[in-house]
Amino acid sequence: MWLRDQMDVELTADQRAFVQKAIESGRFSREEEAVAEALALWEERERRRLEIVAMIDEAEASLARGEGRAFTKNRHRLLSRRPSGVFGVELLSSVASFSDLGVSSR
Repeated sequence: MWLRDQMDVELTADQRAFVQKAIESGRFSREEEAVAEALALWEERERRRLEIVAMIDEAEASLARGEGRAFTKNRHRLLSRRPSGVFGVELLSSVASFSDLGVSSR
């Protein structure tokens, strides 16, 4: 038999109302389902955040190895036209210093 650990969580009045509306609309049948969905979304967001941090770490390591490229106005114009350039390692490794841009990897 599988036993679950129980955790009591206190929701705000607005959160309780939100969950109740979801149950009344048929989106969920129980409060536990709503909380499970919220946690799954949080886990996914955290996984994506860690992927971005890993890309930044790799870009910083690339710069430390001298593999970066100068970030010129022309290069910026070229990269800004590429949708994959937003969080791509190529863009991140092209920036001379993340602190110059006010970006923190943590």
